[in-house]
Amino acid sequence: MTKDWAAVATALNQRLTELGVRQHELVARSRVSRSAVQELRHNTTQRRRNARTLEALSVALGWHPQHLVAVLEGRSPPQAGDPVIMSDPDVADLLTAINRKLSEIERAQGEELRAIKGQLTDLPGMSRRLATTRLDLRSDVEGLRDQAAELPGIRAQLEEQARELAEIKDLLVRLVGATRPPADDGSERQL
Repeated sequence: MTKDWAAVATALNQRLTELGVRQHELVARSRVSRSAVQELRHNTTQRRRNARTLEALSVALGWHPQHLVAVLEGRSPPQAGDPVIMSDPDVADLLTAINRKLSEIERAQGEELRAIKGQLTDLPGMSRRLATTRLDLRSDVEGLRDQAAELPGIRAQLEEQARELAEIKDLLVRLVGATRPPADDGSERQL
């Protein structure tokens, strides 16, 4: 099938004039490079173009996405509200991209599911460890309670021993004081 690039150039230029749009505005709206728009407007380079380039220009000019492709192929352009009909290569490309994305999602979810499954598999072991830890903690708490219950008795014993030591000290002071001779200056000797 022959391509009519001159018809595309004519359609582009007529539409730009009709809308009062300048080339730099078309470049901004379509996001197609300035050089590509210029080549198409002036029909300077006739080469195979990506269908998306012509679709972006068609949409930027308020036409049906396949308007310029139809002009290029010598067909009657679809109306702006008509459904977009994809060619077999476009459909195949889209299906390939969808399949690739689905595979990526399945792979990512598969890894997450394996991690969750691993955690679920370990739940009985974790439960046993928690039960053992709980029993150990109960035992430790009971031991601490027993020790805490003994503290008042230990305190009483220590206070009794402190009184006894104080009495022994008093006795020793009296004994040492009784066995030492008085100092030469007439004052008593201190310990």
